Amino acid sequence: KTASLKFNGENASVKFRNNTDYTKPFTIFISFEPEDHVFSTTMRDDTFAAFGIPGYDLMIGYNSFNRYLTQYFNSRDKFFQAYSEETAKQEVTMAITFDPKKELVHNYLNGELIGTNELDTSMYDYSVQPWGYLGCVDPSRVGEQKYFKGKIDTFAIYNIGLDSTEIKEISNNRYFGLTSNFG
Repeated sequence: KTASLKFNGENASVKFRNNTDYTKPFTIFISFEPEDHVFSTTMRDDTFAAFGIPGYDLMIGYNSFNRYLTQYFNSRDKFFQAYSEETAKQEVTMAITFDPKKELVHNYLNGELIGTNELDTSMYDYSVQPWGYLGCVDPSRVGEQKYFKGKIDTFAIYNIGLDSTEIKEISNNRYFGLTSNFG
């Protein structure tokens, strides 16, 4: 077992500099385990972000339907998502990879592809947002922070688009390190 960051689902987040170039290939990888969350029928949105970039939210997390999901926009402000089947809360790994030449985003859960989205244009320019967050999408957006309750174990942003074999190897061998060569 490794050390994890624990988030309370109310006001906890980690802020980091968003220096990813979203016009080039990249991969975002995260492992997390959601805990039971108090849901409100008055909430406009029932998604909870383990990782997020605010604005036109780029997010990896889960929702009240017990689905793990990714959400993002293209440069024409069109919304895209991929999500798992309904499943019990458990520790998972999730990844998204972006190929700007093919305008494709591949979405993974536990090393398995759960969806591919054709953006038909470039990804939204998330570099206009100076900060990214673990544990929410935007702590300053009152009532819409999407706070995450649970543990985050591993997080990395790669400046390359990892292929499906690399995603599977990292998902299955996280404790060896994110930069180990498993091939």
